[in-house]
Amino acid sequence: MTDLSAVARAAVARIEALLDEARGLPGLAASSDESAFSLRETERRYLPDTLAKYLAIPPSGRDPEADALLETQLLQLERATAQRLAVFAQAQRDALAANGGFLDARFGPVGSLPPVVRAAAPAAVEATTNEPPSRTLVARFFERLAPVGTPSTDLLALAAERFATLVPALTSVKRGLFGGAPQALAIDVPVGDGLLRYALAAGRTGITASVTKVVRGIALRTESVDIDTWLAAIVDDVGAYVERDRATRERLAQIFRR
Repeated sequence: MTDLSAVARAAVARIEALLDEARGLPGLAASSDESAFSLRETERRYLPDTLAKYLAIPPSGRDPEADALLETQLLQLERATAQRLAVFAQAQRDALAANGGFLDARFGPVGSLPPVVRAAAPAAVEATTNEPPSRTLVARFFERLAPVGTPSTDLLALAAERFATLVPALTSVKRGLFGGAPQALAIDVPVGDGLLRYALAAGRTGITASVTKVVRGIALRTESVDIDTWLAAIVDDVGAYVERDRATRERLAQIFRR
């Protein structure tokens, strides 16, 4: 993303925000209408391919004309994505209205039905939680990541050790020229059709944290965050990954059996 102009980066961020909204819609993946197909393909092909074609130009050839071409195409994608999202939303509103008509025909208008007589709640209700066991274990695992009193200079080394233990296939560590302490850490967590790259890096002012969205090998958006936000987000995403990946789930359970 640093290879793009400020205008292009802003356009990509706006398109990504629209796609993030679309991605959370339960009916989008199964819908066969044109608006849903276009939204899926914008995330899968249109946006990554547009960026890839620009980045294929050698840096010396990325002149103002090339920048303008990219910015125009991104504006086109942004407007088309917003339009398709609005069309899809209207189709779902129409479907909701049609469902109301079906319920009226099946059961009668709501005013014609007797009110519900609710039973008294039990005196004591057993506490439950919707949090999946894997996420709970991941949260406990990361609570160990930075014990109280850990110097910031040691945080990166500790994180590298822990992540390499839990998710070695997703973790890469960059060290100095002759080895030594880690200088940077990246954890690539699969999410949907792409991945989120959680990174820590040592700098003059301490440890910096960032999250980058990567689709088809292209980094679309990088956000710098504080360490607490970084940890909270990676707990959610690694927890979801552990739920899907049996080997990692068993490795995590083994860690807590030691």
